Formats: sequence, structure tokens, C-alpha cells
Amino acid sequence: MTTATAHRPLAAVTAAILCVVATAAFLRRSPFHVTLADHVTHVRVLLLAATAGMLVGEAAALLVLALVGVSVLLDGVDGRLARSRGEASEAGGRFDMAVDCALTAVLSIAAAAALGWWVLLIGALPYGYALAGRRVPALRRPLPPRLSRKVIGSIPPLALGAGPLLPQPAAVVVTAVTLALLLWSFGRDTAALLRR
Repeated sequence: MTTATAHRPLAAVTAAILCVVATAAFLRRSPFHVTLADHVTHVRVLLLAATAGMLVGEAAALLVLALVGVSVLLDGVDGRLARSRGEASEAGGRFDMAVDCALTAVLSIAAAAALGWWVLLIGALPYGYALAGRRVPALRRPLPPRLSRKVIGSIPPLALGAGPLLPQPAAVVVTAVTLALLLWSFGRDTAALLRR
């Protein structure tokens, strides 16, 4: 196993754990019911598991990026579907977010060996924000919808998934820009919530 692929088994184990955590969060929903949007999110859980399996199995980077791309496209479908059917819920949103964060965390672990440990910040940011919200109640307040947040949120899995297809210097630049965008987005939202 090369240095660049050494973290792939860790990424797969992380994926398994986060899939279980996301599904457990879904199963705690009260009252329990399953919507069509939830089925779409479950497909994304399966894509996450498949992506992790591909990482361990040394699959072609293009195939991994294709799975990530399908997952990102479906991420735009589940919420819209829930809203159009009047089935949007806080629990569904949490389930969707758990899958988003899990995919990014897994890809950042897989990329860290090739690009550096700093890449782990991309996967850790959402979890750090959630932990900060436990200590600072203002950070748990809902944020108004914002297109820029959605766009920036969709970039990390695509950037990390594309990394192995790029020359190393280009992958570093793309990943660094992704991290900068995330820090800006989280920083803007944090400041807005603390000012309220």
C-alpha cells in the first residue's frame, strides 16, 4: 500500500461508522415515518458505502468521482422533493446533513495521505461547528436559506473526489480553495448567528 492510499482503510471504517450514525439518527425520528425524500437520502447512504468500498479496493479514481457526483446531484433532489410534497422536516434535514458530512469526512481522510493532514479540516469543520453549537446555543438557531451556502456545501466532495485525477499541485490548490470557501461560509454564518 502506497503512502497516498494508506488512509483508505481508515476512510472505509469511518464511512461504516458514519453510515450507522446517520441511519440511527433517522431511526430515532418521532413519530417514525419514511418519506420519498428519505428513500433518496438512503440511496446516498448506499453511494457513500460504495464510495468507501471503491477507495479500499483501489478502484479507478474516475469511478469514485462518478459515485460522488451522483451523490451530490441526489443531494439537490431529496430536499426539493420533501418540500414539494409537504414532507420537509427537521429530522429529514438532519439525516440529509449527516450523509453530506459523512461523505466529505470520508473523502478528506482518503485525501489526507496524498495532500497533507490539513485536508482533514474540510471533513472536520461541520462536526466542529455542531460541537460548538452544544456549548454556544446561538449556533443552534436556524439559518435563513442561502444559495451560496448550498453551492459551497456541494464543492468539498467534488473537489476531494477529483483530487486523484489532478496533478498534485493542482489538487492542492483546488483543495485549499475549497477549505478557504468553507471557512468563509462557516465564519459568515457563525458571525450572523452570534450577532442576533
